[in-house]
Amino acid sequence: MGDFLGDLKKGINKSVEDLNKSVKTLEIQSKISSLKKEADAVYAEIGKRAVQENGLEKYGELGDKLQVLLTDIKAEEEKLPAEAAEVKKTKICPGCSAENPVDARFCSCCGEMLEDQSP
Repeated sequence: MGDFLGDLKKGINKSVEDLNKSVKTLEIQSKISSLKKEADAVYAEIGKRAVQENGLEKYGELGDKLQVLLTDIKAEEEKLPAEAAEVKKTKICPGCSAENPVDARFCSCCGEMLEDQSP
């Protein structure tokens, strides 16, 4: 019986050691991942500053690709107010972009006449 308990204790101690090694490994991997994310953020900031100083043309295909992405982002952002208004059942003022109730005829912010947005 003593050998059994001794073996059990050794087995448990080995399992705890293995678990501690696994935890340590995961902590190191997590730290590496965090540091890589920080490095990527710094690279991105360096890239933004380089583009601001040199323009996109200097970066060839990458510059062209970034320009397309920026244009796509802007186009999607321009859709957002109208989509949000449709969901909220409001109208967007063409003059000042303020949200107004769907049945409003004039903008509550600037007074501009609102277009009929009924289907």
